[in-house]
Amino acid sequence: MREAWETARAGGLLTADLSEWGLLAVSGADATDFLHDQLTCEVRGLGAEHSSLGAYCNPKGRVIAVFRLFRKGDAWILRLPRDVAASVGQRLESYRLRARVEVEDARPMVAVIGVGGLSAADRLRVLDLPVPDEVDGRIEKDDLVVLRVPGLFPRFELYFCPSRRQALWQALGEGSVSSGPEVWYALDLHLGLAPIHAATSEHFVPQALRLIEAGAVSLTKGCYPGQEVVSRLHHLGSSPRTAGLLLGPPGAAAEPGAVIYADGRAAGTVLEGWPGGDGRLRAMVVITRQALDGGEVRWLAPDGPVGNLLDFDPACR
Repeated sequence: MREAWETARAGGLLTADLSEWGLLAVSGADATDFLHDQLTCEVRGLGAEHSSLGAYCNPKGRVIAVFRLFRKGDAWILRLPRDVAASVGQRLESYRLRARVEVEDARPMVAVIGVGGLSAADRLRVLDLPVPDEVDGRIEKDDLVVLRVPGLFPRFELYFCPSRRQALWQALGEGSVSSGPEVWYALDLHLGLAPIHAATSEHFVPQALRLIEAGAVSLTKGCYPGQEVVSRLHHLGSSPRTAGLLLGPPGAAAEPGAVIYADGRAAGTVLEGWPGGDGRLRAMVVITRQALDGGEVRWLAPDGPVGNLLDFDPACR
């Protein structure tokens, strides 16, 4: 993993196998209006040239899942962790009522590869693949959708018919450092892009996950489940908890839902953790503001190893 990280930061090319993601396809004549009324992000105004981060909340304003939303053909695709995809699909189905909407697992129809690094755009151009110029940009060509996503360096996600996977993986990966999804996920953590897994689903409001700053929540659109709670908290000005990036001690590990401590008491929850470029674990956590502002944070036990809080990195635009 360290080799992949350092190669991409130094100007090389990283290819990442992202096949373990969950993918939901929402289609039908009423799909756009239906999703607009269910999700925190703009859907009607998103258009064909962009993708968007978004969240799905329960009526209490707690986040069920965080996803990236975009069009592929006639369907909307939600890309999200696989362990929450089925429950999100079931909940969408339960709200469908008489709307002309179909919700289905898109993984049998769509494969995904990530390409990143300072030379990533050049590799796509050499292969005559589309290259969005701006972060959150989207271009579709034949059965292929290319998204540009935030990163410490340019990053692109390619969504395409699974029959093309081997050929594209070989063409994109020539001369690159290939990896699984862990580098991709670690890069998201450094930017403060919150992952929600089954262990942390329905635990936190969007403000605690920095989803307002990430552009995943529209504060001007109409109602969606939990909108009144989210709006009220926004106008109050802050949440008692917020997201932070925690540097773990050597050899540390943390699963989603693990507890962190400050002053001998539970002070936060791990969202996800992956090693960074130096091999030390970084974990995105939701933590009390009191602990964030001055407490000594400890891993997994009141007397566990001390963790250091880091700043999130600015995204490459």
